[in-house]
Amino acid sequence: MPDPLQMTSPNLRVCAKGRNDVTQKAHGRNLEDRDPESAEKQTTKRAKRKAKKPCGRKQKPKTPESSGDLVAELPFAKAEVWKDLGFPSSESLKKKRKRGERVESEEDADKKKKKDCQRANYFVSVPITSSQIKSGVEAVQAAVLQKDPRLSRALIAPGSLHVTLLVTHLSNEDEVNLAAAALVQTQPRLQELLEGGELVLPFSGIWHFRHEVVFAQLAEGEHAAKLMKIAEAVRKTFEEKGIAAGDGKDFKPHLTFMKLSRAPKLRRQGIKKLDPELYAEFIEHQFGDETVSRIDLCSMLKKKTPDGYYHCEKSVTFSGKKLPEADDEELVRLSKKLVEEAVLRAVQQYMKETQQNGGAVAKDEGPPTPDATPTPNTNSNK
Repeated sequence: MPDPLQMTSPNLRVCAKGRNDVTQKAHGRNLEDRDPESAEKQTTKRAKRKAKKPCGRKQKPKTPESSGDLVAELPFAKAEVWKDLGFPSSESLKKKRKRGERVESEEDADKKKKKDCQRANYFVSVPITSSQIKSGVEAVQAAVLQKDPRLSRALIAPGSLHVTLLVTHLSNEDEVNLAAAALVQTQPRLQELLEGGELVLPFSGIWHFRHEVVFAQLAEGEHAAKLMKIAEAVRKTFEEKGIAAGDGKDFKPHLTFMKLSRAPKLRRQGIKKLDPELYAEFIEHQFGDETVSRIDLCSMLKKKTPDGYYHCEKSVTFSGKKLPEADDEELVRLSKKLVEEAVLRAVQQYMKETQQNGGAVAKDEGPPTPDATPTPNTNSNK
């Protein structure tokens, strides 16, 4: 037989539940009247049950907005001692850090600044004067531009072509003069290395450094070893003078004509490598020979010459061949030319000083010219 309580309607069950709650509350009041201690316990239990528990994730205890506020409360927060101790300032702590961003310390900043200051700004090189080599480079560059005109800024002008022997950093004019003197000092040693002959550099084929620098290769042979000895002699002389020479890389003589670092915008345009297909047809091209006749100390930053070559602080010319001895007539001609040039400079200096003093130079008061000779007086009284 079914239970009568299960047969009752939902409304009746709710009413019955309500009556039970009222009965329990009344019973509780009766307990409070009978036993005050038990009533107090019941009240405490009900208060605990009514307390709301926090929903969701546990909240961390509130802390000051930033440690910078704590720093600001210290009595010496604004004193220089705080900075000298190496603690960060409140302003630097208040800056928001991006996720994964590395915060640069003062020590890192000093290292970076020092590195920038020591960046190479001068170099010693062999200039390329061969018209055949320049024409070959221009042909390769023209082919590259036909395939990708955006690379125009990455090309090195034919007038700037050179073979770098070493790079250095010169901070002031005194260091530049010291480097120039060191270069002059290498001249006798370079003559010895040439051993009475010429140094001819043949360039053949194209290669690259990490597809970022493209250059004409120097053919292997005794000439390459001789060029490396010259570079080593220059480097050693610079270091003896206290000038840091070199960038920590092994010397690999080459003739650069395209460099991606010359145009940083190309990387933002998606060009991160120089595709060998750009110069594939010239990969084994014979560029020609360069006869070394001088080495230069050049500036990377100063304005270039009208022909496109770098500003040259000092040049040293040399040749392995001995000059032929001049005969007597040649010596006389050279001596006469030197005398004429000296007299001409003296006249120009005299004219310049006279004009600066505000006086006019009379025709009969000027210094005699080189060709001037005494003229006999034909109108004298007999």
